[in-house]
Amino acid sequence: MKESTLEAIRLEHRKLSKMIEAFENSKRTRKMCISAANILMEECEHYAGVILNKDGELSHHLILLPGEAIEINWSEAVQWARKIGGELPEPNEHALLYANLRNHFEHNYEELDYWTAMERPQYKEYAYTQNFATGDQVYDDKDASKRARAIRRVAIPKSEQSQHNPPTGEENNDE
Repeated sequence: MKESTLEAIRLEHRKLSKMIEAFENSKRTRKMCISAANILMEECEHYAGVILNKDGELSHHLILLPGEAIEINWSEAVQWARKIGGELPEPNEHALLYANLRNHFEHNYEELDYWTAMERPQYKEYAYTQNFATGDQVYDDKDASKRARAIRRVAIPKSEQSQHNPPTGEENNDE
């Protein structure tokens, strides 16, 4: 068995410190491959962009459907969206719609909120809304009258999703 001395421990500590410093200073990158998508869109549909899952991986493409429901409660909005072949957007999808397709929503300085698909977890009588004038997402009573837009999702096949390699510090960004 190898004898440990204070000097040997200090030497190992210095080696580990240098390794830690080199790791912390290394340029850590990952490669994310995004394939071109061919999405069939109906007249008056609008492409909003790509939604990522909780791990930052590609999840689906988001398409805004034509039409708008006005002065309806949350349950009516859910039914309306299904009737036209879509769904209400989730809050993260509404954020993407706000960022990329804001001009397709009413957004003057009145309170013009649009229903999201998400109910408030603690209180099922409330659901979240998106305001296209301010960008705010808040919750309101599901019986309140709001507007609604519907979306459809186009799944990104696993074979086309991003391919991540664990960062090693040796990759470069030139690819």
